[in-house]
Formats: sequence, C-alpha cells, structure tokens
Amino acid sequence: MIVGLKISQYKGLKKCELTDLKTINILIGRNNSGKSSVLEGLYLASAAFRYKDPLRFGNKLVYLMNRRCPRDLSWSSGREVLWYNYDESLEIGLTIVLSNGSEIDIKLYNWHEHPLITVEPELLKAITPGRDAFCLVCSSVFKVETGAASVTRIDRSKLTPLLDKITGGKGIELMELMSGVNFIDVPLLHHFGSIERALWSKLVLKRLDKLLVEVLKSGYDVDAEDLTYIPLRDIYQLVVKLPKTAVRVDDLGDGARYSLVLAMVASLMRNSILLIEEPESHQHPGGLAKTLEVLVELVKDNKLQVFISTHSMELVRLLQAISNEEGVDTAIFFLERKEDGTVDVRHISPQDLEDLVKIGLDPRFLDLI
Repeated sequence: MIVGLKISQYKGLKKCELTDLKTINILIGRNNSGKSSVLEGLYLASAAFRYKDPLRFGNKLVYLMNRRCPRDLSWSSGREVLWYNYDESLEIGLTIVLSNGSEIDIKLYNWHEHPLITVEPELLKAITPGRDAFCLVCSSVFKVETGAASVTRIDRSKLTPLLDKITGGKGIELMELMSGVNFIDVPLLHHFGSIERALWSKLVLKRLDKLLVEVLKSGYDVDAEDLTYIPLRDIYQLVVKLPKTAVRVDDLGDGARYSLVLAMVASLMRNSILLIEEPESHQHPGGLAKTLEVLVELVKDNKLQVFISTHSMELVRLLQAISNEEGVDTAIFFLERKEDGTVDVRHISPQDLEDLVKIGLDPRFLDLI
C-alpha cells in the first residue's frame, strides 16, 4: 500500500501532494480541481513498472494522451499534452511513498517515452558509474543531465534488485503493487469487447462469473441465470441468459455495465491499486449500493487499495458506511486547484463529514465555506 503521493508538472497539476492515504481513498471537489489528474498520475507512475495496459491493449501513455478526446496522438506527435502548460522543459514528477517510509521517485522526460526511476548515483555505481536513473521497461540506465545520449542497455536482472535497495526490502511487493494497477473510467465501457478478451476466460476458470450474475440480480433487477459467449453474426459476444431469452451485455444500461466491469477487474486483482473514475455515473442508488458492497468485499479479500473520484455525496456516505461495517479504513480528500496550478488538499475526517452534513453544508463546496 502507498501512504503518500506527490505529482508535479502533469497536465493541469503544477503541484499536488496527498498524505495519510488509506485503503479506500475518495477524492471530491469541483470540476477541474485535479481529481481525475490524480488518478491519471498514479496510472502514469504504474507505466514505469508495466508499460502496456492489459485492458486496453496499448501503452499507457498513448491512452493518457487520447483519453479525454481521441485524436490519435502519439509520443512523437502529441506528448506535450501530458505536461503542465504543455511545457516539456520540466520533467513530470511522480513520487509514491510506501508504508515503511520509502520514497520512489518516478520522472518522465521529453527525451524518453518510458517513465524512469531516479536514484542516487551510488546505487547504480556497480552497474554503470555516473548514472542516476533506470528504466525497467527497456532495461536501460541513464544520466539525467545528458539525457538520451547517456543510455546504456543492460540485463533487466541487474535492475530488479535495485528496487529492494530503494524500498527497504520491499521490491517484490512494489512490483506487484504497481504493475497490477488498473484504471476504470467511462471510456472503458465503450470497449467492452476488449475487456471480455482480456478477462473472461480467467473469470470463468475461477468461477468468478457467479459474482457477476449476483451483481446483476441484486443490484439491477435483471433476472440473470448465467453469462455465456455466443456467436452473433459470427462475432462471439458476452450475453446474459434470462429465463426466456438472452441479451447482450453491450445492450445493458451504462450503470449495469460499469458495475460488471468493476467486478470483473477487481475480482482478478491481487495486492495492487484500483483507480475508479466517477462510479456513480448512470447509477440508480440500489445498483450503486450493491456495486459498492461488492467492491469493499473484494478490497478486503484481494488486499486492494482504491482511489475513487466522485461528484456524488450519496456515494461518499454509502461507501463510508459499508467500509466502516466491513472494517476497511477510508479517507476523504477535498481538492481545490489554484490559478497557479497548485492543488490544496484537505483531509475530511468521518466526524467532519457528519458534522457538515448535520448543519446542512455540502463538503463538495468547502472552497466556498
């Protein structure tokens, strides 16, 4: 688990820091306050450990460039959109803090398309003297000052032990934590076929498909008996089997599909971080409550850490109540982005939340209170 996160020079964030992170972390605030950028920042940091996204079948940086508006941007044709004020002269900085206090510094420079892990030169001295950064993706070491001109390819087996040194012996845990990161957002719902191809066989082999049927029946009043693949016009598609017919998952409501995606992804994850953007989208309260119950149960069973951005106080209250009942610790953060791009982050305790609601104040408008 990570307990701290620092982001700098990324998209709309000049500087943002979150501390005292918990198992479930809820981000609230106005539009353009930086909530989604925090999720994206963690997703970008994970690219230093696993560059390809198994759900989207592409590299993570290209997805971030095109997530909000697909324009076929690539590293060579559009990387500047990742930088604060489109200024590539300063590196994007991402620092994750582990529970033992270890800090892992991840940087993205305009001269190398993979995020690098930066360290003290002494740590790389035995491998290649004078270097202060390494890339797990392409098995290379660098001297940041001279950039791409200093690249030296080496055997990956020489790099992985470095993670133990910079994490106080937690290298394996760090690799598992960051390489397993998944990001669930609204655009992902429109690529359900990719999710099916990536996850369905694994779900069935573990019989986790039963959980998906439960979500549909309990949360969305769908009289589902089972889920199966059938060919429709020679294209195999996932369908829900009903008592008298069947319906494509593609044809379910957005809320039900979001919940299915969430359950499919979270049920297969272990010891990692799940990023969720606005899970309340298109949700009925009953479906949302069931979705959150399943999520919290999977968080406990699979040892997950979750970051959620939301505009819904109903979600905040539901999730906090369910988490308290299940003994899962939560934290609520109010984000407010200033004109200079720095983000003020305020921690809202459960008691603060209760007190604000009791006196009729909405925590989402703390910047006006």
